[in-house]
Amino acid sequence: MTGTSPARRPRRAGLFTQVPKTLSEQLNAAGCTLQESGLYFQMYTAPDTSATGYVYRRHEWAEVVGCNADSIDLYLSGLEQKELIVVSGPAILITGYMADQSFNQPKYLKSGLWDLQRSLRTKPLLRFIIGTQLLALNTAAMVGTKADSAWQAAQSLWEEITGGELPPVRHMHGNLDEPNRTMIDSLAQMPDADLIHVELDRRKWLGVHPQLREPLQRALADFSADSSVTTFRQRRTGSQ
Repeated sequence: MTGTSPARRPRRAGLFTQVPKTLSEQLNAAGCTLQESGLYFQMYTAPDTSATGYVYRRHEWAEVVGCNADSIDLYLSGLEQKELIVVSGPAILITGYMADQSFNQPKYLKSGLWDLQRSLRTKPLLRFIIGTQLLALNTAAMVGTKADSAWQAAQSLWEEITGGELPPVRHMHGNLDEPNRTMIDSLAQMPDADLIHVELDRRKWLGVHPQLREPLQRALADFSADSSVTTFRQRRTGSQ
């Protein structure tokens, strides 16, 4: 945990989720089966899905006609292989949700802090993935006070994840072709970064945007090497 102030419990989500009209096309283009698409929509539109795209696996999914626990496992695995979700035990992160639903709603975005401080407190991989998605936030293109509000909301999440500070409002362009190096370095040094690196390698980096993989891999390797050298020197000199 960092020094982030405790979040207030977010109010229950409203009755409506603004589903992009292109979402079905995106799922079809990803090669989803009808069953996988159905489960994805169940998660995407669930009232309990948070601003970060976090949703807890529900037993009720297995009770839907034609489904059981094994079939839900199969559909979740298919969605994860298609990089539409990331699964860590019963915790699930919908990778496209935050950009679609939260970036343009600063108050809603900030409500994601509640889950980071509670449900996702012991889920370092999902915290890391949420951090990578914040690299796509383009506050530089926002007008008026909305830019500051979005930055402040994102900063509350970023500080909780990394303990650091985001670049200034006008320096956050959300360009994944040229990701912000300071943000990349902060993620590479976040708590449990070494364990996250191992897990990402095991998963073949599924869930991390392809444009971010190389810079993150390089940064994680660099800071891991620096840490190893420091530890070796401390052992040689007997320092703590």
